[in-house]
Amino acid sequence: MAATRAPWVDVHAHPGRCFLAGLGGGDRLVGMLGAADVEAALSAARDAGLAAVTLSTVADLRVLAPDPVKGLRAVRDFGPGEAYADHRRQLTAIRQILDDLEVPVAVSAADIERARASGHIAVLLACEGGDFLEDGLEALAEARSLGASSLTLVHYRVNRIGDVQTEEPVHGGLTGFAASPGVAEGPARVILSADGIADLREGEILVAPLTAPSWAPVFGKIAATVTDVGGIMSHAAIVCREYGLPAVTGTAFGTKTIKTGQRLRVDGNTGTVTIID
Repeated sequence: MAATRAPWVDVHAHPGRCFLAGLGGGDRLVGMLGAADVEAALSAARDAGLAAVTLSTVADLRVLAPDPVKGLRAVRDFGPGEAYADHRRQLTAIRQILDDLEVPVAVSAADIERARASGHIAVLLACEGGDFLEDGLEALAEARSLGASSLTLVHYRVNRIGDVQTEEPVHGGLTGFAASPGVAEGPARVILSADGIADLREGEILVAPLTAPSWAPVFGKIAATVTDVGGIMSHAAIVCREYGLPAVTGTAFGTKTIKTGQRLRVDGNTGTVTIID
């Protein structure tokens, strides 16, 4: 079905089995799924009226297998360097295809608008899963240099960054974005709305679904912040950086897992929250 309003952007997809780019016909995955055909997929997207599509790598691709209950899941660990090598294979092969086809890679809305104005479809490059980061962030800078503009921290495999909802928690179920640096310990205060702000005590760690400008008075009292939603540019993240307070945002389950009075350790450098007692 052709798009009738514009611009339309597909923000999550693997058109043409792009994650198989660069693999030979003898590879097991190619035998199962068929070879990558990014050119045909982009042509179809263009004909449908899309302004841009996302081509996503799959960081845990090599360790995934179907499961009758959970769908896809990781069935083994990566070998040394295996996650990075397969991620790099996917990203560099996709980028080579795009360069050969002269398809622009967009990293901003302005890039998409420029491509659309010139009659071209644009591509957003994304990485599903941070498994390829392994023990450092060097690979993240490399992915960015190749045009990647989006990273899903965890895919189907529990990695060193965080848990997934379809597996048992390994990191206590409380990982999020490292939104403001620093480490703090203290008693938790779970507040679900601005109506509870008056209950907050000096030195407590604020645990909330999110914060807003109306919550400003709390930041002079608290030791750190944990939120269920939001990223590094959320209100809580920005204000905590201004106050020099550690913050972990986007934990998803913070207010459901943590109880008021429990002692927490909030590590804003790594994006982890630990319930001490």
